[in-house]
Amino acid sequence: MASKAQVCGNRGMGSDKAMKLKTKYMISHFPRYARGRGQFQFAARWRAVCESAGLGRLRLHDLRHTYASHAVMSGENLPLVGRLLGHRRHRTTAGYAHLADGHLVEAADKVGKIIVEAMTNDQR
Repeated sequence: MASKAQVCGNRGMGSDKAMKLKTKYMISHFPRYARGRGQFQFAARWRAVCESAGLGRLRLHDLRHTYASHAVMSGENLPLVGRLLGHRRHRTTAGYAHLADGHLVEAADKVGKIIVEAMTNDQR
């Protein structure tokens, strides 16, 4: 594998050789630079795995969504879930907010008990 110095600079190499080396490095380390070469092969493999496991047409995005949903339902806050998912904007993660409604009920009950206790103590 090429070193970072070999890839980033083309000192001592012809520009064609440097470009081929850089392309090879980028494709191996950053698959999106494969320009479609690997994505179809991966998609075919993913479909085969899902088919053999009886998962139907499960998408990787479905797994991300499930991960985020369970994180929110287990009490993790939205900014943390957003960071785990790599979201840049809070609005993107806000779509999971409805899954935390159970915590709203718990918080309302907690505040209600405090108010009832305060009112009961005032009447004594």
